[in-house]
Amino acid sequence: MAAFWNSQSGQWGAPLALTDGTRMVQDPVAAFYGNSGQAMIAWSENLITPADEQAATGMNDILKWQEIYYATWNGS
Repeated sequence: MAAFWNSQSGQWGAPLALTDGTRMVQDPVAAFYGNSGQAMIAWSENLITPADEQAATGMNDILKWQEIYYATWNGS
């Protein structure tokens, strides 16, 4: 979930889901850029299935399912 501060209204916006919640999400980070308050959020998400996790024999078997995702927000 992410919520953004609206500097014009002085209030936080409604929380927005960044993912569908079906996978392990970690390491979120946000950065703001531009003159209009645009934001980019990035996080890592592991797409491993329960069956593949059971078959994993080491950390590399798990990490090969790791992906990086991002979402942008235009400031409005």
